[in-house]
Amino acid sequence: MKYNSIKFILLVVLIFLPLSSLQAADLFFDRAKTAMPVSQQFMLPLYLDTGGEAINALEGEIIFPVNLLEVKEIRYHDSFINFWIEEPSEQNGKIKFSGIVPGGYMGRKSLVLSIIFEAQQLGNGQINFNNTRLLLNDGTGKAANLYKQNWNFEINNSEPIILNEVKEIIDRDPPEIFDPILTQAIDIANEQFILIFATQDKGSGISHYEVKEGKADWVKVTSPYILQNQNLDDKIIVKAVDKNGNQRLVIIKPINAKPWYAKIEFFGIIILVILLVAVAYLLGKKTRKHKRKK
Repeated sequence: MKYNSIKFILLVVLIFLPLSSLQAADLFFDRAKTAMPVSQQFMLPLYLDTGGEAINALEGEIIFPVNLLEVKEIRYHDSFINFWIEEPSEQNGKIKFSGIVPGGYMGRKSLVLSIIFEAQQLGNGQINFNNTRLLLNDGTGKAANLYKQNWNFEINNSEPIILNEVKEIIDRDPPEIFDPILTQAIDIANEQFILIFATQDKGSGISHYEVKEGKADWVKVTSPYILQNQNLDDKIIVKAVDKNGNQRLVIIKPINAKPWYAKIEFFGIIILVILLVAVAYLLGKKTRKHKRKK
């Protein structure tokens, strides 16, 4: 009788428990083969199942044994994450990432990123997560319930695979169109003018950004970027370059453009015209003098 009462109480709790508390997102690696030979390169995709809830941010760390695996490349150009606060990068056996999805996102099996590893030596290991957090798109910034599946693997003496399963990315398209934002920021640059920019490249991914202010040289930069010319009287060109070398240029017209008579180029042209007129006059005068002598 006592046993039946406990079952009844549990049943009532489960029925009236809010559905959201039962839901949980799932962060997992998807790879059928867990064993590979030494020196074999392989791709390990990371997916997210949002568990039927809308989310807008994901961050975390992927930990792997550096004695067994080496990261050759991290691909995230086709990720469901729109904007990376911290682009995925590896250092000392740890891959850190942090991104947001403005407006929220919901999906069953959505690609976060793909890691290309190379097996280094014989052994068994595990790839797991640390400091991982998923935020709900509910206006409160509340963390979602998140279930994380670690990935166990083996590096053995099996015959190496002749064909490399990691395919080369063919990308001939430039990064997507974007609109840099020119603004002032007290907390970032003490009221100096800065540029904020970001774009995506679904082919090979963004490699880097460059900025050219007026006649200055191109400079490799990251966003936000403090402008060197705080007078804003020259045009600014922002260049996005993908990993295959394709480029997208965006030109920002000068906000405080100099009047035509205040530009050095204008005076240079005037001086050049005066010199040409003077030379022409002297040559003409010399020619006329020569004709009179004849």
